Formats: sequence, C-alpha cells, structure tokens
Amino acid sequence: MKENIHPEYKIGNITCSCGHSFQVHGTMGDQRIEICSECHPFYTGKQKLVDTMPLLYVIQKEKYMLINMILFQLLKNQSYGPSRFLEEWLVYLKQ
Repeated sequence: MKENIHPEYKIGNITCSCGHSFQVHGTMGDQRIEICSECHPFYTGKQKLVDTMPLLYVIQKEKYMLINMILFQLLKNQSYGPSRFLEEWLVYLKQ
C-alpha cells in the first residue's frame, strides 16, 4: 500500500439532539445528529401505524365507476352492435 494517502482513522463521539451519545471508529471524528436509535419512533416502539385500507376502497370504487361509465357510453352508442361491443371490451380488458 502507498504511504500517506489514507485518511486518519480515529474514535469519534456521536451526539444526538435527544442527548444520547456513543463512540464510533471513523474518519470524521465528532458528529452531531438529529435522530438516533434511542429516540426514533420505529426503534422505540412508539411508531403509529396508519390504516390505508379505506383509501384502497376509494380507489377501487373510482376504478369500477369509471369502467361502468365506459360501459354505459358504449351501450348507449347505437353504432355498436353486440359483437363490436364485445371486441372493444376485450381490448380494453387486455390493457
């Protein structure tokens, strides 16, 4: 290995904004951080879970309303015979 090209490897203190501090080996030395494993909600067990199922139901409802609206417009149009309607509907479903 070449000499004098590698950074100095030293012990540094990491201090969180919550007051928790610990030592690490690294090239940067002392550091201040905003959040650590002692105060992060995921690691402390204080994380709140958000229920997203109602949002999924709304999205599905809008999707099926759009499909029904397209079907109604296709059926209302007199130029579509039953066979042409089925062909277009199959093309739409394959997308």
